[in-house]
Amino acid sequence: MEGGVVVRQPGQDDDANDAARGGWTWVTVVEATAVTALVYALVRAHRRGTLVPWVAATWATVSAWVAQRATRMRKRSQAGPGGASGGTAAGDGRPGGGADIELGHAGAGIAGGGGSGGASGSGGIGSGGYTPALVGVPPGDSPLLATSQVRGLAAHLPSRCAGKDWHLLFSTARDGYSLATLYARARHRGPTLLVAMDDKGYVFGGFASRDWSGNDLVTSSMPYSRAFAAVRAMARGSSGLPAGVTHTASYFGSGESFLFTAAPAFAVYRWTRRNNSFLLARADCIAFGGGGGKFGLYLDANLENGCSGPCDTYANATLSADELFRAVRVEVWGFVLPALIAGAAGRGSGGSAPAGR
Repeated sequence: MEGGVVVRQPGQDDDANDAARGGWTWVTVVEATAVTALVYALVRAHRRGTLVPWVAATWATVSAWVAQRATRMRKRSQAGPGGASGGTAAGDGRPGGGADIELGHAGAGIAGGGGSGGASGSGGIGSGGYTPALVGVPPGDSPLLATSQVRGLAAHLPSRCAGKDWHLLFSTARDGYSLATLYARARHRGPTLLVAMDDKGYVFGGFASRDWSGNDLVTSSMPYSRAFAAVRAMARGSSGLPAGVTHTASYFGSGESFLFTAAPAFAVYRWTRRNNSFLLARADCIAFGGGGGKFGLYLDANLENGCSGPCDTYANATLSADELFRAVRVEVWGFVLPALIAGAAGRGSGGSAPAGR
């Protein structure tokens, strides 16, 4: 103190002085509020019996954000002061020059449709961007998707899936033709990508924004043969589906879900906002999209017979060679941070494989 005036030392600020006096600063208030909100959420989840899924979802969200930030920082450091070439202005590693707008991030238009949905990228697959590693593929096996197709689809995934490896959760070649097994292996695994190939070599599928959990699974008493007969009649243009096979009951998911074709041509079909028939999980079938008398993509309980037609949800073209098709292989991929599966999946020791046939 000089002449009754307090001399502030270099490096001292008001917050530091307040803290030294034991006062509450705005930083302290924010931290206390955040901790209180976290404790409250944990207590509510515990009372509802959803503590474990809530913690897993929160961890996955935080991990995805950290991975995305790390990817962006790495790309910026590699690009130098001139900025990343071949990516978007945001530096997120997605192919530049595309018309696709991510739902839930831009919140306005849909790919190439000005808010009305439709296909994007049908002219080819953009170059550049992040190429995920495919993990969990049995030795000697080859995934349905080629490297360029994996890269193209990765550019359309929501940010919570960015920077993650693709883990093979289910494959008919490894796990058999059983929808029940598919549900069991995809349960509580978060968003997934379903890929199918028909007997004419067409490769197609859909991205599910939510996991195929038991809470959404509808048990139907309708025999499998009758259910598929109804779908067959629907594909032929007839009406009057029997009870239990509808486009309105038990759908779930969000507008992040989409349909795609990978071969012979690449295209992505996003939500049109015409309805909310995103995903359907039943004991006798699994489906994407509905409306207009068609399923966007449908597979039966044996994962062998299916159909695909233009639906209101995604405004997609027929994904398979014919509306009624026989599937020769089905895969389901999950999204996991590399650090979490490096040991368990044998990364670098035959547990991962390059994409492509």
